[in-house]
Amino acid sequence: MYGYQHQRGVHCGSTALRNLFAGRGFVLSEPMIFGLGAGLGFARLDGPRDLTPPMPERLFIGRSLAYEQDLCAITGALLEVLRFETGAQAFAAARARLEAGLPILAFVDLFHLPYMKARGHWFGHLIALVGMQDENTVLVSDNERETLEPVQAPVLQRAFSSASAGPDGEKVLLSMLEVRPMGREALRDACSRAIQLQGDRLRSPPTHLDVWQGTTYRSALEAVRGLPEEIRSWKDTSDLARRLRFAAQVIEVRGNGGGLFRRIYAQFLEEAAVLGVPGAAALKPLVGASADAFTALAAEFVRARDALSANSLNSNHLEIAAHLAETIVIAEERFVAAI
Repeated sequence: MYGYQHQRGVHCGSTALRNLFAGRGFVLSEPMIFGLGAGLGFARLDGPRDLTPPMPERLFIGRSLAYEQDLCAITGALLEVLRFETGAQAFAAARARLEAGLPILAFVDLFHLPYMKARGHWFGHLIALVGMQDENTVLVSDNERETLEPVQAPVLQRAFSSASAGPDGEKVLLSMLEVRPMGREALRDACSRAIQLQGDRLRSPPTHLDVWQGTTYRSALEAVRGLPEEIRSWKDTSDLARRLRFAAQVIEVRGNGGGLFRRIYAQFLEEAAVLGVPGAAALKPLVGASADAFTALAAEFVRARDALSANSLNSNHLEIAAHLAETIVIAEERFVAAI
């Protein structure tokens, strides 16, 4: 494998980029890779309506879609972003890179990855394709697997062809053209710039890269501020069980909703503080408070779903969840103000 060093990780995107950087001689921790890309974000969006099994009709995520591009801009790495109208086009382009000996990253639907045995769809899963085992079998690097997974090409193409949350349903590949290792002083400066960028990403209107289908707000922070009323609006929805289950999962298990990502960012701030980045240590407890608030919300979602299953759900459950979301708003506002 040219330029890729497989290692299991916590989050799909930061693991894949950590492995690509390591394969090109720039070894960093996963939290450092996540923080250098200003990976935190927040979005409330519409789920696709035409999948089986169905996804929730409303859901949220907690990462910036500009993460990979921002990471490379901060570190000086060169990243090529390839966009396609269809999964077939994207898979053909990926295969051509693999046959040339080059790894490539792809956003796919994990429901169609046979080794995952997933019971539901999630189309924001980033995997690395690192080589061809034979002419019909692709070797896949996934953050959740200890070793590379062989996947038959027709099966993998279905993962490419499933729903996409990107603008116009586009299919996205990422190709790393160059990685530029840096010394301690340059890394410290990069951390400082990344922290400033993280604040800008949370406060500013979304870019093209940050726009997911169904988003209607002006910034990630505004999306967080609308979360309590979003939860209250779920009261009489027909897919409430799916919304509650998915929301609890994304906060901690899938990582896209808040708790997991903000804990990764806290670890980045700890590493940045060791490097001597001003203000990093003071930010850590603030983002930690936000992570804890998200975790409390996830636990309440689980309790509400259990009550729904037992036919004992009442209006208090969602109201409690909405109040917990209000503590998230307070924590996020304090963090963003400080950053």
